Amino acid sequence: TGVMDRLGLLDRRPARGGSRTRVVLAGHDLKFAGELVDLLRDDPGVELRIDHWQGLHRHDEAASRRLVEWADVVVCEWAGPNAVWYARHKRPGQRLVVRLHMFELRGGWLSALETDAVDRLVTVSDLYRDLVREHLPIDPARVSVIPNAVSVADLDRPGLPGRRFRLGLVGVVPLRKRLDRAVDLLEVLRAHDERFTLHVRGRMPWEYPHEWRKPLQREGYLDLFARLGAGPLREAVAFEPFGADMGSWLTKIGWVLSPSTTESFHLAPAEGMVSGAVPLVWDRPGARGVFGEEFVLDDTDAAARRVLEATADDARWDALSALARDRVRSYDERVVAGLWREALGLD
Repeated sequence: TGVMDRLGLLDRRPARGGSRTRVVLAGHDLKFAGELVDLLRDDPGVELRIDHWQGLHRHDEAASRRLVEWADVVVCEWAGPNAVWYARHKRPGQRLVVRLHMFELRGGWLSALETDAVDRLVTVSDLYRDLVREHLPIDPARVSVIPNAVSVADLDRPGLPGRRFRLGLVGVVPLRKRLDRAVDLLEVLRAHDERFTLHVRGRMPWEYPHEWRKPLQREGYLDLFARLGAGPLREAVAFEPFGADMGSWLTKIGWVLSPSTTESFHLAPAEGMVSGAVPLVWDRPGARGVFGEEFVLDDTDAAARRVLEATADDARWDALSALARDRVRSYDERVVAGLWREALGLD
């Protein structure tokens, strides 16, 4: 618990009258759990503690045992070995909620998950809800969708002039994020108008050693960077560092790209939609369920046609931007918070 105190992960607020629901959040990677942590910490009826695993398979088992004895509700972020452990050690009357993102479905440990002990298994999209129901022996009624949350209050800001000519891509690792498709699109657009630029936000592939060590991944990126360095797009692509303030960055972006071959959700385009940017989503399984039919495109040529038509027609652009803002409101953090409260049994 000393480490937890230093990280600010252990909630020691005094009870505000009456007993509070004791909640443990357990996981090795909490980067997608921000809205859930905020919800639980801001609720005066909840006392939150974090079981932060050192890795996917590594944790302080003695600390986990103390927490499972203490908790009324356990939330496992990622359906990893943490979920297997907590399902195995669940106490009678204790509620166990597990959130599955994507890669866990390929994990060998998942067959060891005692699904009868899981009160609610949460996925972030309809596609993964259906895959879970297909691949796991669990009551379908216990599997539900709670989408990733976006902050309308933070991200709904006026756009900067010229944003219609700026494409944005957040995250290019692993290779299935398909930076090459974004570059192909930029090349087509600049053949019509050299004002188009591509802004890539995030860490570079060599900053992920486990990916950079893979020969095919490394060669794919090196080929692409060589193409950029030697060709006419060299001055039209900006690589920008990852940062916490997405809202400011999005004000200059008119089109947020989602060229990946597979995603469980893809948060960045949804965040862009709040700002009035228009998502360009290459067709893939589950994309329509997240973004809607109108924003999913067959291929790069279709994406180019969408951009060129809208930048040439103010009314077309305004309509797409307004539709994006409207479509994403169901993912607002206040709506998602209500879904989480229900799943956790807090209402």
